[in-house]
Amino acid sequence: MNLCEKSGAIETIREKLNFAKHSKIPVSLYSDAENTTKFAFGYVMEVTDTFILFADISPNGDYDGFTARETQKVYKVEWNDKYGRRLEKIYKLKNQKHDVINCRTGDIITDLLYFALTKRLIVNIELFESDTKDTVGFVSFINNGIVGFQNIDENGESDGECICRLRDVDVLQCDSSDEQLLKLLNENIQSTGADGDVRLCKTDETNRDVQFPPHFTK
Repeated sequence: MNLCEKSGAIETIREKLNFAKHSKIPVSLYSDAENTTKFAFGYVMEVTDTFILFADISPNGDYDGFTARETQKVYKVEWNDKYGRRLEKIYKLKNQKHDVINCRTGDIITDLLYFALTKRLIVNIELFESDTKDTVGFVSFINNGIVGFQNIDENGESDGECICRLRDVDVLQCDSSDEQLLKLLNENIQSTGADGDVRLCKTDETNRDVQFPPHFTK
């Protein structure tokens, strides 16, 4: 496939994603070219030239958080199939729902990070197409193209802090079932005081170095 053909395919996929967004129909997204059986199911919330904001639904029809993934990586979009209709029905029967995320900065990664920061949700990020969870934790600040995290380990305990550049984030996942479990463990530790170090996960409101974009409401 030459560059023109590839560009045309991407544009067509983007059009279908926008159609799914405005029609509010769930879709299956395929973005892992090395595993063509792997896909994500849910609702398209926003689409830009660089990223897609996706409301994930689990295989059991449950709320499964949000994911920001690169638009150009999506090679297949599927909708109105039996599997999708079944999951959509289960999702509605269970009265599941996703919050609306207002994309006000024009950058999906930044908007989802702000959402996680204000709602105090755990996120995980992939950097440089590593195909791994390079950082898992609470967002502590976003400023001048840098994002800070309070790291959380697999037991829900505090595991230090880190920063990285926003431009290096390829995939951002927020409040998936894995992150929900980590937050539950973390909240239990904080309420029982089992580990004093974990108390560092509580955000110090007086020292938070966050610059919200114009018109952004917490």
